[in-house]
Amino acid sequence: MQIHDDRSLLALQGPNAAPTVQKLTSVDLSKMYFSNFATFDIAGISCWVTRTGYTGEDGFEISVRAPSR
Repeated sequence: MQIHDDRSLLALQGPNAAPTVQKLTSVDLSKMYFSNFATFDIAGISCWVTRTGYTGEDGFEISVRAPSR
């Protein structure tokens, strides 16, 4: 396991996760399958994105660089 102290994580789960994120990126999320990882911009911010479904629903874990302190 690797800890990234310089990053924050947002988990977005549920039936509206993909359509919600899709509005904020030009990446075709329909080509991103369960457990896929990619780096791309969401709302103009570089993100690490994993397609997940640990709640039993489709979703994403979105990691962004944490603001400097």
